[in-house]
Amino acid sequence: MFFTQPLKKRIAQLEDELFSVSQVIDTLDNRMFTLELDKEGRITFANTQVLAELGYTEIQLIGKPILDLVPNNAKTTRHYLHLKRAILDKSAWVGAVQLLNLQDQQVWLRAFFHPIVSKQRGFEKFSLHASVLTRTIETSRENKDLVQAINRSMAVIEFDLDGYVLKVNDQFLAGVGYTKNEVIGKHHRMFCEPAEANSTDYAEFWLKLKKGLFISTRFKRVDKLGKPVWLEATYNPVFNEQGVLYKVVKFATVLSKQVNRELAELQTVDNAYNISAENDNAAQQDATGLDEMVRVMNDLARQIKQAAAEMTELDKQSQQMTAIVRSISSIADQTNGLALNAAVEAARAAARGRSLAVGQFSQKIK
Repeated sequence: MFFTQPLKKRIAQLEDELFSVSQVIDTLDNRMFTLELDKEGRITFANTQVLAELGYTEIQLIGKPILDLVPNNAKTTRHYLHLKRAILDKSAWVGAVQLLNLQDQQVWLRAFFHPIVSKQRGFEKFSLHASVLTRTIETSRENKDLVQAINRSMAVIEFDLDGYVLKVNDQFLAGVGYTKNEVIGKHHRMFCEPAEANSTDYAEFWLKLKKGLFISTRFKRVDKLGKPVWLEATYNPVFNEQGVLYKVVKFATVLSKQVNRELAELQTVDNAYNISAENDNAAQQDATGLDEMVRVMNDLARQIKQAAAEMTELDKQSQQMTAIVRSISSIADQTNGLALNAAVEAARAAARGRSLAVGQFSQKIK
């Protein structure tokens, strides 16, 4: 009886430990994606979470090698090779693994794979407990793809809340002509003209960002050589899961060529306007000269018209004079005819002896 007392105590301790372990195993089996496999890696047990996630029935899964569920494009990955080695070596393994469900869609798992060994019989089976990470990994990959797409097409730079550079991508560096080592840890004002960096507007700019307000507009910055760089940019305050603001990310598109072209077009328009204004002034001056010419021509026309009227009047007078002259000439002709007749009659009278009387008559007629 003396020897059975410690044994009973030891049995009680082992029962307590077994009860604790059983609780853990029950919890894992009920709450997690759980599989049991034989020494060849064939499935011997699958819980309801496995059946729900993969879409198979228990009959379809039992006896199926777990490696056959791995998609072909994942069979060259490191985690697949490690799982395969753990099955061959009857060893434990922890890592990510991809399995195909009944619809040939990938299911991502974070798995704890370990052999179950007894003292008397040695290796008994494999146990796999996993968390399903499909949605987490897909979301993470989508976010990663999105970030990569943004980095390919936009200039991106990150700042702490005091304005010092944390990260910067190649697109931004190409736009300002700096290397990454020349930018990391430097303040944002290095990209601004001195007048702006020292202004109250610049201080208020960072105060707004520290309050969590985003700012989006067209910005004029300077590159490494001090030349203007135009950016269409958005400064975005970033909050963590607890709602605490911890950094500012700037997404920008370099518009220097476009803005320079716009400025050149504006200059062309301004020059065209100035030329048009000058031409307008010249036209107004020409119009004034034409008005003066028209006035002179009108005056000249009036003078010509008056002269024409006077000439018409003179022509009328001339015609009248001509008529008078013709009348006088006619009278003269008649007079000469009378005189000639008188002379003839006088000659005849002289012949008849009456020369004195005819001569007096002829003198009167003349």
